[in-house]
Amino acid sequence: MLFRSEGELGESERDIDSSLRAGDLGRTARAAHRLKGAAQSIGAKAVGRAAQALEQAGKAADRQRCQDARGELAVELRKLKAAIAPLKPVKQSAAS
Repeated sequence: MLFRSEGELGESERDIDSSLRAGDLGRTARAAHRLKGAAQSIGAKAVGRAAQALEQAGKAADRQRCQDARGELAVELRKLKAAIAPLKPVKQSAAS
């Protein structure tokens, strides 16, 4: 569950970045909403709060708030990724 959610987080993060570059703040809000749900499903409260702030900024069509919220979200996602990295299963090579 954790690593499936991590994939969802990454997919939503890419969609957020793409939508921000395109200036599509409605899509940004929807992607932030998905990311918020994925974060909450694994107990990543800080990521969920940051995603919620971005979602609200997108719904308000406030570009500057979106950029600010995206920065905060990036910080929280880096923290989360660092925290779960040691939990990932190690892949065995075929030669092992």
